[in-house]
Amino acid sequence: MNSNVFGTSYHSVNDQFPNHLEIMIDGRSVYTPLLSTVHWNSIGLLPTDIERVEVIRGSNTATLGSNAFLGSINFITRHPAMMGKAEISTTFGSLNTRQVHAKFSEQNRGFFYSLSGFYTENTGNKRFNDGSRRNALNARIEFSPNLHTQISYRVGIDTGFNDIGYLYPYHAFPENERYITQQDYRTFYQQLRWSSTISPALTLHFDHAYQNLKLKEHTPDPYTLLKFSNMNTLKDAQDFLALNPNYKGYREDGVAQTLSTLLGFEYTPITHFRTYTGLQHRYEKTVSPALLQQERIHANSIRLFNNSVLTLTPKLNLNLGLSYEQRDTDDQAESTRLGINYSFKDNTLGRIGFSRSKRLPSILEQSVNFGINTQFGYIPLEVSNTSLNSEQINSWEVGILHAFTPLNAYLDNRLFYERVTQGIATRKTQDDFQPGKKENNAAWANMGIETQFKWEVNDTLNLLMNYTYIDNKTSEWSQGIYENFPSQRLTPKHSTSILIHWKPWDNWNFSVGHYQVSSAKWRKTYGTLKEQPSYTRNDLRLARRWSSLKQSEVEISLTLQNVLGKTYQEFYQDHHFGRRVFLQMKYSLD
Repeated sequence: MNSNVFGTSYHSVNDQFPNHLEIMIDGRSVYTPLLSTVHWNSIGLLPTDIERVEVIRGSNTATLGSNAFLGSINFITRHPAMMGKAEISTTFGSLNTRQVHAKFSEQNRGFFYSLSGFYTENTGNKRFNDGSRRNALNARIEFSPNLHTQISYRVGIDTGFNDIGYLYPYHAFPENERYITQQDYRTFYQQLRWSSTISPALTLHFDHAYQNLKLKEHTPDPYTLLKFSNMNTLKDAQDFLALNPNYKGYREDGVAQTLSTLLGFEYTPITHFRTYTGLQHRYEKTVSPALLQQERIHANSIRLFNNSVLTLTPKLNLNLGLSYEQRDTDDQAESTRLGINYSFKDNTLGRIGFSRSKRLPSILEQSVNFGINTQFGYIPLEVSNTSLNSEQINSWEVGILHAFTPLNAYLDNRLFYERVTQGIATRKTQDDFQPGKKENNAAWANMGIETQFKWEVNDTLNLLMNYTYIDNKTSEWSQGIYENFPSQRLTPKHSTSILIHWKPWDNWNFSVGHYQVSSAKWRKTYGTLKEQPSYTRNDLRLARRWSSLKQSEVEISLTLQNVLGKTYQEFYQDHHFGRRVFLQMKYSLD
């Protein structure tokens, strides 16, 4: 969105707050009900902390709940047993980036534990100075009291600030200027996981997670308010702030707490059948005078789910997923997923899948309620709608996975069709002052193909290629007096990525990334942004390691982003991604 505000989407037609993709860290959801999305800069995670990334394409609400409406991403962090005793790195580069990361791990009598922390900051884009500063500390303990039980505990805190703002010509902004404001944040999380094998056929799982996120957007001073509003005099701005002491320009302000407890049973009564049944309770609480005009809003939900796999023949198996979610506001959502896998040959697997899922409206979508006080009275800008219905999706997919065994490669092709109805979007009402209101007034369909090719050429060379084609069409999207979207395409039609990793010598690593994305029109709250042109980006990374006899290692790496291409637009028309260079030095001790 800008230099330090990020969003992730999959097959959706989201605005700056994407909310159809579940994001997790080690199975713990980092979704925040305050913004109905993920606040990426507060998750206490850097890329060096990640072991692997698990991506589920397509609706997966039957397993993971409403937030996995169109897919899910789970970041699996490095286990303390996989790390050396110490690791320290520092990074410098473009945007005045300065970063220090340290991690320590140890084991003792069956305990594995690690402690990590980082400090990172940058000044953002030179034109807008949309910078960021983060400080994080994480701890993790892994313990196996016996061969049948595993216990894991994680705790962490992430504090700092991000500069936020809309980088497009909003009607009240002076020409070529954008309102950028500081948003302080603080997040605290903890997670306890316990698994125990009761018998060869039965395993119990328990997961308890807590997250507290506090966002504090700075209030504009009278001079800034006068500059970026339609007010005529400084006295008008001062009077406005006196009447609206909690005014925030972007209203991204408040506190959100989530508490989740899950109990699951993994049962394999016979060789050809296995099932996983779980019960999850989730509590959400938000406080935001700027967004909700209320002291506190909370919600409790219960989710019961089951996923089963039945092997009918050595070549054929059946997958079934069922989920029922109930909120204390009487909202409910049922989801079903059915899949059939058939092995045509030892190296060729076909699959057919269908899912019918629902997504419960978030606290923000149901309860958003804000306006401004004037000398003539209160003017509502957006009003709540507690009668919102769940969004619905019907999706079909056909896939073929083929392994080229002699080449040590595979090709995965997936055809899909997705239709979303009762989508939630903001619509201008006909009431006095025409405030906005969330309504089930959107529908769209996606049809396309996804292809992934992975080839491990040899021990020193790997190739990964992805291509996606999406034919996206909106069939309904009424916003009242504002622009409607029928028959528009609101996602990129083509996207390609190619990753090559080469190890020419024992201590050298060379990586190349190539990305192409076709043009796209992204949504904003009302209407669409200026079309994002297609772009091509090429990244390079070169790393050299030096090892010593004392089990220590030093690595220096150089990363160049967008090294060959021109500056391109990302989301907002004034957010430009140019060439960037980063130098990292890392010391590790085994």
